[in-house]
Amino acid sequence: MQAILYYISLPFIYLISVLPLSILYKLSDLLFYINFYIIKYRRTIVWQNLKNSYPNVSEIELRKIEKDFFRVLTDYIIEAIKALTISKKGILALGEVIQNNEMNELTKNGRNIIVSTGHVANQEMVCLYMSSSPDFRTNVKAIYHQLANPYFEKLFLDSRQRHGSVLIPMKKSREGIKEQDKLRPFSFFLINDQSASLEKAYWSMFLNQETCFYRGMAEFAKAYDMPVYYMHIDRPGRGRFILSFKKITNEPKKISESEILEKHVKYLEENILKDPQIWLWSHKRWKSKRLPNQELYK
Repeated sequence: MQAILYYISLPFIYLISVLPLSILYKLSDLLFYINFYIIKYRRTIVWQNLKNSYPNVSEIELRKIEKDFFRVLTDYIIEAIKALTISKKGILALGEVIQNNEMNELTKNGRNIIVSTGHVANQEMVCLYMSSSPDFRTNVKAIYHQLANPYFEKLFLDSRQRHGSVLIPMKKSREGIKEQDKLRPFSFFLINDQSASLEKAYWSMFLNQETCFYRGMAEFAKAYDMPVYYMHIDRPGRGRFILSFKKITNEPKKISESEILEKHVKYLEENILKDPQIWLWSHKRWKSKRLPNQELYK
């Protein structure tokens, strides 16, 4: 059944993918109205997340953020399909990097680094941009969640890796970080804004709520002495993104895991509060509750 769904869908996916973005955004506008007013995909979840995150914001303002988010979400879907065929020239035209000289110096001297971020802007396009841009002077490794359908899994994996990125399944992240690149250092990208499994959860206040995070980025940083930077993403317009990097630590062995994770939480929250519509409000971020024996970082 999975193969049938894949082969029926594939011609339509590529037919959409080869269209110019100017046309695809008109399709996105149509999809937004269908989704927002008819299908109402996860509107209840989005609304509850927004209300809990912004307890002092009026309903009028929250409704605007909600609507803007769903407009952006349909753009993300269309852009993910476009990413299957977009050229290197095309992807480079969409992004911009604000250089961090300290980070560049570390990689110039052969240091592998960890780059943390969240589901901000379109990660499909950002991943392609990072592996295409000469501004990234490292190999790119990124952790991802595998898809249930193996045919679509291979399709999107091939797309994400076609300009040089190496995608590593989440369950094999430790093996990926231990494998050293021979020619140049690598940047190890970790998206850390999803609900962690309770036994591995780190708890902090985030968007006015007790929130759990994965500990992996801090554990890896300390185990392999890897500097950590947060990648802040701005979305100045449709399809556009500006990447900048904020230092979390250059000496991970000298600070605690909590300090590393708290800086990530702080920068992620700043990123979201600056432009809330571009974060993925539709995921079930707060489905887990802290156990009595788990401490909350304050």
